[in-house]
Amino acid sequence: MLGVADPGELLRVAELRLQAAQGDEDAQYALAARFCPPPFRKRDRCKKCHKAFGVTRYRHHCRHCGESFCQEHSAFRHA
Repeated sequence: MLGVADPGELLRVAELRLQAAQGDEDAQYALAARFCPPPFRKRDRCKKCHKAFGVTRYRHHCRHCGESFCQEHSAFRHA
């Protein structure tokens, strides 16, 4: 979920960062797990426009929701 973070959550993340910087492996793991992207869903079609992926329509995986989007509906582009 995007938006304003809960103050308690911000404090917990700050505590984890401090502990992780001091070498606490449990804190390092908890911090890393908290910011891992969701599992990617390998869909046959774009989540938004429902057009099929293929040779000319590339699949982009969203690191926020895990869904598949075509290049038209992705914020990022191929170089």
